[in-house]
Amino acid sequence: MKAHDIQMEIYKEISLKQAIGQLRAVPVNLGQGQPKALLLIYAEDAEIDPYVRMFFFPTGANKLMLITADGDVVWQRNMGPGAVPGIWFFPVFPFDMDGDGIDEIYLVNNRDPAHPLNHYQYCLERIDGQTGETIGQWQLPDQTPRTLAEYSATLSWLGSWTTRRYWSLGKALMAP
Repeated sequence: MKAHDIQMEIYKEISLKQAIGQLRAVPVNLGQGQPKALLLIYAEDAEIDPYVRMFFFPTGANKLMLITADGDVVWQRNMGPGAVPGIWFFPVFPFDMDGDGIDEIYLVNNRDPAHPLNHYQYCLERIDGQTGETIGQWQLPDQTPRTLAEYSATLSWLGSWTTRRYWSLGKALMAP
């Protein structure tokens, strides 16, 4: 089979009632006897990349919508301004961690919506796949160096990276 042999068709259309800059869709198992479902993760902003030349501050918020294969909305959720849209800042993973046959949704959220880049307030959040309600939150490990060796290694890496960046910048600024 070749790529030009594949025929794509619209299966179902639904309205998200907003402009869409990015959209991801992942399957969610709602349990035995329940319909197949998709979790839509979307935002008005285009994909936000952490690369220094590509990053911009978002104007919209991440939204989640769980729909059935028939297009029925099971639940919706606005994640607010603290969770920066995009796969780099807002990873989402549905799977059945507790073994009950129903997927929970795991994602990285921010407990400090006024400061979206405050990684000290990022947490792993577990959402009930059937209701969209938060059923658990765990603080992410602190990445601050705790020992002199860790601190030295971090400074060494940062120093070499920063030195290269400033050396390049200095050469560009000093050029005739």
